[in-house]
Amino acid sequence: MKVINRQARQPQLEHQPARTARQGKNIVEITGRAYGTVRASLQRFEQLGYIEPNQRIGRSELYVPTPAMKRAVNDFAKKFWPHIQKVRNQSARVKDPA
Repeated sequence: MKVINRQARQPQLEHQPARTARQGKNIVEITGRAYGTVRASLQRFEQLGYIEPNQRIGRSELYVPTPAMKRAVNDFAKKFWPHIQKVRNQSARVKDPA
């Protein structure tokens, strides 16, 4: 499996104003045996309405998250954060036995 994370610039059209800050998308390239597993996961997320395809060219696909995905992630984070705080508080109470 080969996974590469890199920033890709969006093509700038002539009628668009120049951007002052660099904007890009996270690109992940997946090859080899991992492709089938990742593809199945992407299809499931698409069926659940969490991502939608923005561009498909051959086996190259570009997905964007939907508002449903953003809500689901935020809801999970709100429920999970108290557990993180609890563990941090417990580890802060443990003193070094030296």
